[in-house]
Amino acid sequence: MQVFFARNPDDALRWICRRASHETILRVIEELHEELEREADQERASDQAAISVQVEAAADGGEPEPRGVKRKRALKEKTTRALNKALVDKINLNLAQAVANSQDWENAKAPAGLSNEEQRYRRFATGLSGIGVSAVTQMIAKASAVGTMDVLRDWQAIFAVWKRQNHHGKKLFQTVAVEDAPRNMVVLASPSDQEQDEVGLTAFETENFAYKYFDAQKTHVNGIADDMRHRWKMDGLYEEFERLAKEVKRRNQGTGGRGVAYADQAKDHLFTSTYKKYLGRAATKRTDPELWRAFGDYLDWGKRWNVLKKRFGSIGVFGLLPRSLIPNTFVERTLSQARLSQWADMVAECNPDVMMMAKRIEPLFLACMEESAPPPEFAFLENLALLPQTTRPFTLFLSEQRFEEEESDEGQPNAVPRGDLASIADSLSSTLVGNSLASTPAFQSLA
Repeated sequence: MQVFFARNPDDALRWICRRASHETILRVIEELHEELEREADQERASDQAAISVQVEAAADGGEPEPRGVKRKRALKEKTTRALNKALVDKINLNLAQAVANSQDWENAKAPAGLSNEEQRYRRFATGLSGIGVSAVTQMIAKASAVGTMDVLRDWQAIFAVWKRQNHHGKKLFQTVAVEDAPRNMVVLASPSDQEQDEVGLTAFETENFAYKYFDAQKTHVNGIADDMRHRWKMDGLYEEFERLAKEVKRRNQGTGGRGVAYADQAKDHLFTSTYKKYLGRAATKRTDPELWRAFGDYLDWGKRWNVLKKRFGSIGVFGLLPRSLIPNTFVERTLSQARLSQWADMVAECNPDVMMMAKRIEPLFLACMEESAPPPEFAFLENLALLPQTTRPFTLFLSEQRFEEEESDEGQPNAVPRGDLASIADSLSSTLVGNSLASTPAFQSLA
């Protein structure tokens, strides 16, 4: 028996094809097709039998067999392993057909036999073991929506209300009453008071954290800007918690027993101190389980937004998630912490512009969160209807930068002229066609 070692399956397949006739290759391909059809027929028959068992059990009013329940669950959502195998078979079959029909065996290349969705799935599903097909598809769809024109339309709506409110001297965000919190929250302790409690934190640190915690809950209003502000406040709350947890560790390291989790110690202490002033007694996770769960949820949500901010290098990423396509609950509840990091990688792969857009939109985002005047350099958001459908969102930020440079050189106003916006976007898009970023496979798959 002859043994051949190849660097990869492609080389092995080409080696086999070079030493086989066209008739043999075509016969193998035909047999592969027939085998796949037989397997598909068997699977369909098995699936139909399993469904029939479920229907009969339901009609009889009895409980279906455990095996039937398991089978029905498998029918509802296949695992990535099954779809991976189907995609690999499809890739190998396309390669075999290309090699068999090519006169030049060495230069034969596999055709683009997979759709854009299948190619993305193939790239991402490798590291997502144990997750269903529909879940992966949802993650990819939402990753592709980050930094698109949909989010700029969100900003267009915000900008209009923001300008009107600012013109009349009104605030953009409404005041919201929060249950289990004081109406007028103030930090009474002085930063200069360095007296520390039992874990080493000052009164100012614990009161300031309590203020951030209750203030973070004041964003549950049905508005696009409110959703963005929620992300911003959740991130700020977690950053403050993380800072205080490090302080607790620094001031207590070496004084506790082996295996002390200082983050847990800080969480317990801050929970007690946050509610003590407003409940009139010490709050604990045993006596106040609902408050404890809510406290933990807020810290968990804050950590997730903090992860995204660090991954994309700017708080501006909070302003790039279109509200209609990516609700806050997707990041806070749908994804696990591990899946969140994988989803962030998908975002960077599907739209390489996101990291740069996050940095460019950060001044607009912070001005909105702090309720200052709308920055005039982002006035192009008012004229999105004039843009061609094929405009890349990032090019609008390049045009804004170009006008800023012209203003600094010539002292001209930095607002983009209404009639020139579309032509600027067109010219910038055309100059980016040859750019290495625009020629990446990830970008081309989004085109």
